[in-house]
Amino acid sequence: MKPFLTLNKNISIAVAALFMLLFASQAKANCDFHANFTYVASSTNCKSIYFTNTSYITNGLDTGVSYIWKYGTTAFSSQKNASYTFSGNGTYTICLIMFKQVAGGICSDTVCKSVTVNCSSGTGCSFGTIGFNWNRSCSSQEISFSAINSEATTGTFKYTWSFGDSQYDTLNHISTSHYYPNTGSYTVCLNFKKYQNGVVCADTTICKTITVASPVRPVTFSSTTSSTNCKLIYFTIIDTNSCGVYRWYWGDGSTSIQTNKSASSHTYANTGTYTVCIKGMSCVDTTCYYYKCNTVTVNCNSGGCSFGNLGFEVNRSCTSQTVSLYATNSDVNGIYNY
Repeated sequence: MKPFLTLNKNISIAVAALFMLLFASQAKANCDFHANFTYVASSTNCKSIYFTNTSYITNGLDTGVSYIWKYGTTAFSSQKNASYTFSGNGTYTICLIMFKQVAGGICSDTVCKSVTVNCSSGTGCSFGTIGFNWNRSCSSQEISFSAINSEATTGTFKYTWSFGDSQYDTLNHISTSHYYPNTGSYTVCLNFKKYQNGVVCADTTICKTITVASPVRPVTFSSTTSSTNCKLIYFTIIDTNSCGVYRWYWGDGSTSIQTNKSASSHTYANTGTYTVCIKGMSCVDTTCYYYKCNTVTVNCNSGGCSFGNLGFEVNRSCTSQTVSLYATNSDVNGIYNY
């Protein structure tokens, strides 16, 4: 929109038109238009007001129609749409006059509105501390968003969310949430508008890139005792998540961490029953995790790891060359590989 022109050929036209409006006969019956306008403050200078002509014309064409804006000061403009920077705070009566020459005189229509300019002691219209935070759900692909605005309780604001997947929230929610059907990275933007006296005086947009990951599924593990050392326990991670980070709590005061699903092991100093836990975390966001605990018993038969009575029997078939082998083991409570 062009700024208000103080000196150009339109001024002489406007002066002539004003003269005609004051002294020429009116032919109201032939008017086929109705004057109207809207206005909004500049986002960078609350004393600058933009005026948009929304006048109604029956045939939709403004051929032969002229416009005059009166700003409540000595200034005026003859543009269809206009803007004006006021010198100070106050309430001004703004009038739009539209007119055209018809048979028998000049036909005109005028609309006037009160516009208040209030720039908080003339310092302009600015935001306080603004921004937004986001948090993802560990059990779904829903993301929650919350606007940050240090003036939220004292000012008048409009919030518009763009979620980066062609979906929006235009319902002026200071906090909202959105479900993403697909994982990946998205650019989320929040537009802030600040109003003074019913018009926008400041407007800005803040964007952030967020990552949407798959929900964290249950993680567990199984365990087996070494065949050569009864205090050495092997652990196998059972996890259907695509990737993960795992922290082990061995139950004896020690911990360890691994970044893959490969088997792990731990050697205990003493026999006994231990509560072993695994914390399976998302490799995208380690604040999302699944926690699982199992008990593990280390039993080495009075502190050692020894066999009972062992052996094997051999039996041959008298009708073929097949030999049958059978192990003997007096320890029926142990875990063995043969």
